[in-house]
Amino acid sequence: FEADSRALHALVREKPLGSLLSRLPAFVPAGRTGHALEAQATLGPFLGLSCFPSDRRVPDACFPSFSAPDVEGGTTSLRLSLQVVQMALKSICTELLKNADAKDPFFRLVAAACALNGVRAQQYFPHAETQRLVHALDPHREEAPQLPVSASSDGFMINLGATLLQLCEPFTAPGSPHAAKIDATYLLSNHRLHLDKDTRLCATAD
Repeated sequence: FEADSRALHALVREKPLGSLLSRLPAFVPAGRTGHALEAQATLGPFLGLSCFPSDRRVPDACFPSFSAPDVEGGTTSLRLSLQVVQMALKSICTELLKNADAKDPFFRLVAAACALNGVRAQQYFPHAETQRLVHALDPHREEAPQLPVSASSDGFMINLGATLLQLCEPFTAPGSPHAAKIDATYLLSNHRLHLDKDTRLCATAD
């Protein structure tokens, strides 16, 4: 991953190349599901790196045994690796946001990821995904879910969320002057995201 992420970071750091990359159809593919978006998007393989593997060889390599030292060591190693991945993603996304031509395509990608993964809010989703993961790791223990995969992977969503939180750090610091730039009415609009069906914490008569 490190070689690939460094190469991508070097590419998007050059604004003409970053602009060209963001104009490619694959940057924001016209997928109908979150799963298709992750599989087809240029940033999909980078955002999709996960600590929730579907390949039995990965946990076997990270946890050679279930003794306390091995579990603790494997967990620590995965956490550190995930932090490296998310820091690299933040650097890549920062360069895209600095590029006037790439900024809007990046936001369209984020909006598509949110819109196409609405299925994750449904009640059955956690059960189905747990069943799918257990089946991938041990097919004899759990039957495969009947529903096809429609959402992006846990890794994709966790990394995207963590990257966005890191990008928000300048706005969240106490007393930050950047906070005044936030448009509080954005959530009332339908720009990129349609939130009219979501429950609001501070509801109004409208």
